[in-house]
This record gives sequence, C-alpha cells and structure tokens, in this order.
Amino acid sequence: MVSQSRDGDVISRLLLRWGYQPIRGSTGREGVKVLVEAIRSLKEGASMAITPDGPRGPARVVQDGLLAMAQKSGAAIVPTSSSAQWRINVSSWDRFLVPLPFSRGVMVFGEPIFVQDIERARSQVQEALDDVQRLADRL
Repeated sequence: MVSQSRDGDVISRLLLRWGYQPIRGSTGREGVKVLVEAIRSLKEGASMAITPDGPRGPARVVQDGLLAMAQKSGAAIVPTSSSAQWRINVSSWDRFLVPLPFSRGVMVFGEPIFVQDIERARSQVQEALDDVQRLADRL
C-alpha cells in the first residue's frame, strides 16, 4: 500500500519497476476502499508487505487494518524484522532504520499467525514482532 502523495508516486514507480503491484491509497479518507482492495488481492493469492503500525503510529503498535485484512482474507501474518550492523535511525516517529554502506544486515521471519479473534491476534502479532526484532538486533 502506497500513499497517493507525491512521495508515494516515486515509491509506486520504483515498486512497479521491481515487479510489484502497489495498492494506492491511505488509511484516512480512502481507508475502506484500500482495505477492500487489499482483502480481494489477498484472497486471490497476493502477498503483501505492510508496516503493522500504520503510516502514523504509534510506533511498534499493531493497527486494526492489518488484523482485519488477515481475518477477512484468511491470509497469515508473518512477523518480519530487520537490523543492520551499522545503521542510522532517522529521527522520525517510527525511528526508521537506514543501513550504512558496507554494513551487514539480517532479516528475520517469525511463524505465520492466522487471525480469528482480533484482540487475541493483536497481542500475538505484537509479541511476535518484538521477538523477531530482538533476534534481528542480536544477530
């Protein structure tokens, strides 16, 4: 999912060049439209990469949209995190990580989580994301 903003245009073009099909929209005024399109895509077998804390946060807190998409589509949430040996954390609300050149990096994947009960799944996903982040930072 990529914002309809000018920054989103740049990201969208890059994703298309890499062979991905972005869904354009935001959680604000187009939230329902984007959610419906995402659920349809997931039911058709698509995979998605989504920041679970949404575009505005709070940081590292799983938002409802991710859980609703997984529940309604039947798709699993696979907790994923990354880290780098040498990095800069941008001073933004989410402390976005930028790996420095020649740094070694790691990406960690957790076990798939299927959502039946949203509140139970929220705590499961939150705990799993924290676990994969701690492991990534240790590695």
